[in-house]
Amino acid sequence: MLATIGIVEPDLEGEPLHRELVAAIRRVGPGASQGTYLSAVRFAIVSEHLAAGRAFAEAKARYERSVSRRVVEEMAKPREDGRRMSLGWAERIADEAAYEHKLAYLVAEKREQTLRKWLEAIQGALDNFRTARADERAADAAHAQGLTGGA
Repeated sequence: MLATIGIVEPDLEGEPLHRELVAAIRRVGPGASQGTYLSAVRFAIVSEHLAAGRAFAEAKARYERSVSRRVVEEMAKPREDGRRMSLGWAERIADEAAYEHKLAYLVAEKREQTLRKWLEAIQGALDNFRTARADERAADAAHAQGLTGGA
């Protein structure tokens, strides 16, 4: 079931989301339709996506605040030659100093994007499931009415 969204071997020890996805599938129980399983997985991912979005926003804000503060500090520093620092150079220094914040921000952004893509993949799988079910119902109705040529 998880292979549908690209998880072939769940990492139950290292990735909390994988544990939650497996738990969601187990909660549904055996014999449920694929649509029910996909919906359970989707709800687990939506919850994680919300948390990832918050983490992304917080990491981005920390990075931007760190850069802004450092730019102000660099611009305000007196120079030995009496000249002022250019804004571009101050921003470069600030960005270099905020490397760890930028890395955390980029990682958080990728996690949020990945979860969004998973949600899109699940929606596509649900759409395919619904279409297949509708096709089956139409075929059953046609067969029941004797329209399949086998009556």
